[in-house]
Amino acid sequence: MSTTCTHCNGTGEIARRTTFPMSYVGPGPVPEDALSVVAATCDECRGTGRIEAAAARKQ
Repeated sequence: MSTTCTHCNGTGEIARRTTFPMSYVGPGPVPEDALSVVAATCDECRGTGRIEAAAARKQ
């Protein structure tokens, strides 16, 4: 059983700053006209948008 990833809201993408420290901004997808923000693959679900039950228990 899997659940929707809360880090990316199930999109598989997150927004990161383009400047140091490249921190998480919010769930993606990132709008084309966003400034100083880039889309990245979600590091919690590895881009699938879903988290398996065993991994969800660890959070």
